[in-house]
Amino acid sequence: MLDVFDHIRTLAKSNKYQSLYNHAKELKIQIFHNTCDFSALQLQFLNDLAFYAGLMTDYAMGEVDFIVFENTIYEDAYHYYKVNTNRKKLKNHNQDISDKPTRPARSGEKESLDIGSSSWVFKSPKKGRI
Repeated sequence: MLDVFDHIRTLAKSNKYQSLYNHAKELKIQIFHNTCDFSALQLQFLNDLAFYAGLMTDYAMGEVDFIVFENTIYEDAYHYYKVNTNRKKLKNHNQDISDKPTRPARSGEKESLDIGSSSWVFKSPKKGRI
C-alpha cells in the first residue's frame, strides 16, 4: 500500500504540477486556496515540487542522466551527492579566499581588506556634465 507521502511525491513529479509550480513562481499565482498556515501535507508537496524542479533543471542542463528518474532512491542519492558536492566546493572556495596572502599596509596607507581581484572606484561627476 502506498503511503500518502508517496502519492504527494508522485504528483509533484508530474509534468502538470511542475508546470503549475513554475508558472506560480513567474506569474505569482496561488497553488493553494490558503496563503499561510500550510498543513504538513502542503509543505511536503511544496518541498517535493522544489526538489523535482531542481532535479529536472539539472537534467535539462545535462548534469544528470534520465536514469535518475527511474527510482526514488536514485533521485534521493543524486540530491544527497549534489548537496554534499556543493558544500565541499563552497568550503574549498572559502578556504582559498582565507589562505590568500594579503599585502601588508605601507606607512601612511590605510589597511585594506582584500576580498578578491575586483575593486570599486567611485568618482564624482565633473561639474557642468549631466
